Amino acid sequence: MHIESTLKKAGLLIEQSRYDLAEKELRSALIREPQQTVALRMLASCLLNMDRREEALEISSSLLGLQPDEPDNLYIHAVILLGLDRDKEAERYVLDAIRMYPYEASYFEVLSRVYLVRKEWEHALQHANAGLEIDPEHIGCLNARTISLTKLNRKQEASQTIENVLEQDPENAYSHANIGWSKLEQGDHKSAQVHFAEALRLEPGLDYARSGMIEALKAKNIIYKLFLQFFFWMGTLKGKAQWGVVIASYLGFRFLRKAAETNPVLIPVAVLVGVFFYLTWIIDPLFNLFLRLDKFGKYILNEKEIEGANWVGALLGITLLSLGVWFFASVDDLLLLAIFTGTMVIPIAHLYSVDTPKQKRIIKPYTLILAGVGITGLLCLAFGLAPASLLGMAYLIGIVAFGWVANALSIK
Repeated sequence: MHIESTLKKAGLLIEQSRYDLAEKELRSALIREPQQTVALRMLASCLLNMDRREEALEISSSLLGLQPDEPDNLYIHAVILLGLDRDKEAERYVLDAIRMYPYEASYFEVLSRVYLVRKEWEHALQHANAGLEIDPEHIGCLNARTISLTKLNRKQEASQTIENVLEQDPENAYSHANIGWSKLEQGDHKSAQVHFAEALRLEPGLDYARSGMIEALKAKNIIYKLFLQFFFWMGTLKGKAQWGVVIASYLGFRFLRKAAETNPVLIPVAVLVGVFFYLTWIIDPLFNLFLRLDKFGKYILNEKEIEGANWVGALLGITLLSLGVWFFASVDDLLLLAIFTGTMVIPIAHLYSVDTPKQKRIIKPYTLILAGVGITGLLCLAFGLAPASLLGMAYLIGIVAFGWVANALSIK
């Protein structure tokens, strides 16, 4: 088959989101012409859509070696770098593309997304608008504009942009998912569910929509809805501001706890604040557990979310059971077991929520070591061995330090 026919066939497969088949066609074309730049560009795009980002980066780097001054090559390299959380490099490449050819809306969409990652909402809006001046119907720029306006709390303008998105492309699954997240952030979980459902109807494998639907279903509960709004608000803050909130909350809680020692009236307030902080760590997998137990909700959770929910359920179950037996039978060792399982829920829950390789490399061994220290300490206690106190102290220091380590990894 002539290479142009192969590229045409691959293009049709890409339009149908059949990326694996398109990859086969493109690789067969590249066997015949290894430096065919169109095929390389399409292959990089396919790999990116299949979430094989490192392979996509390798292909786009080859493209840049062949055609370093081609704006489209710089653009796709920037898209891949952005997917790998390398926003500074992505910005550099897409700015070069814009300098060479400032008439392509997609380049401004990528630049807008760079600023969305950095939480620079005004800059993100400015570049989304620049792309829309070139192409008023550009779906990517309209989506970036919707997110920017939502984060800036300019609800009316966001709603108008949403209408434009749907008018331009009512069958775009990503747009519906994007609108769903915007509605969810505005506190309208019912409308969010409608858009997530439509996105999943159009593209059943779209994880962006699936995870949004999970949040929308959990947001039916008023407690989870309040926490979700709190997380959205925290997400609008930049790194230093987030650290300010974390440190102020920690110092405030310490002051409240100290004051409660001399003023019993403050004890319930201190307990409620403590429960709130505890729930901020575990509420996501805890409500996944409720979905897990729902006859319909369980089908929307993925394997990782189910596993995380199971662990949280098991640990909280042991905690409650141990506390009950300790309360009625006064077995002190069971109180220590309850403290261990009740606090281990925090790193376990966090372990199942992290998604970047860097976070996983640190959180996973930290959690395993923490669990090992705690379990060994409890065994030493049960057999009356001397290291029990030392291990118990090491565990408590480790669990307190975990919160700061996890925040340091999560806050950008």
